[in-house]
Amino acid sequence: MRITAKAKTKLAALLPGDCCGFRFEGVVGSCRGSTPILKPIRTPEPGSVLVECEGLVFYCFPEQADCLQDGTLDYDPSMFGRGLNLTWPHRESCQCQR
Repeated sequence: MRITAKAKTKLAALLPGDCCGFRFEGVVGSCRGSTPILKPIRTPEPGSVLVECEGLVFYCFPEQADCLQDGTLDYDPSMFGRGLNLTWPHRESCQCQR
């Protein structure tokens, strides 16, 4: 995964000191741009996959690992920006209707 400097700063600020990372629960959107659903966690769930990037730790279920490993996480703080935004290479199973 690639994380921009803005996204790294935002996520580091959102992570409480007693948490080990974020649980990735999916996205709202498609490969063209989506909002990731991330929750700080104290302990990972059994069977979860670890994805680490830029000192940040994410846990996801195996079927979601490709999305994180190939993805780019960005943060747009502007008034009409997207906030946290995750994109990844298009896949046949994607719902973006290319």
